[in-house]
Amino acid sequence: MTKIGQSSLDGGKMSYTGTEEERKILQEAMQELHDKRGVTDGEVVAALGRWIESDPKSNWPQISVRTYNRYRREGVKYYSNGNLLYTFLSRGPDRFRMISSALSGRRAFTDDQKFIDTLLTRFMPSGGSYEYSDINSMSYTYELYRRSWRVEDGNHFVRSLLRIEREGGLYRITEVQKINARGYEFNETDEGWIIPYKSNFVAITNSKNCMKFFVFHQFFPLPAKDQAVMEMRGNLIAVSGDGPHPSFRILARRVTGSVDMGHYRVDKFYGDESMIDILNYIMEKN
Repeated sequence: MTKIGQSSLDGGKMSYTGTEEERKILQEAMQELHDKRGVTDGEVVAALGRWIESDPKSNWPQISVRTYNRYRREGVKYYSNGNLLYTFLSRGPDRFRMISSALSGRRAFTDDQKFIDTLLTRFMPSGGSYEYSDINSMSYTYELYRRSWRVEDGNHFVRSLLRIEREGGLYRITEVQKINARGYEFNETDEGWIIPYKSNFVAITNSKNCMKFFVFHQFFPLPAKDQAVMEMRGNLIAVSGDGPHPSFRILARRVTGSVDMGHYRVDKFYGDESMIDILNYIMEKN
């Protein structure tokens, strides 16, 4: 990916290439900032100047109020100026962040989109990472396996439904559990979002009972365009009650039909070759 100038304001990334679509997104963002948020051209240019000055090594061009006004009404023609404005409106102060810096150039309209864009912008390391769009290869329904924490005898495990799906330009993750353990019936749906982090994918979900942190670090096959991830391995931490909150190994296996959710004894599956690898992995303590 080509870098722009020497500025560190953009984290060494480049998202603007000057295409017609990007110029359109930029002009729409400038116009919405003016019309719907009531921000004057002078305010934007003043904030832009302060933003540039905050990085003494930057070599961004200077843009006058008159030039900005013309760009807002007629569109940006020159790459260098368009690059500056696109970068500022995607990575500048929150009030002026009209273009997502992480969602493939999308506009961040909803609260959920702004939340994910903020996570990706602030926490995603540069270089050597999966792209957000790589989650598309994981957008399926899975059986999710983990060792039981309700019956901690090392002989029980839980099988739940895990679904990753695209919604509003974002990737939502949902886990559904239906458990009957020692006479206790437990039905819960945890929902949240999944994002990439280096060679991993992390997710945060929440329900009325629990907040969960998922990390998937091993995949077969690897996430890639036009390729379906069939199996994922990782760890899960569930935060509920007073703790402690240990990490549990998890394994997700893609399915095309229904998921037989429940709480099971390991010995029920002795001799089932399709479960040997799963149980050996999830029953081992970290």
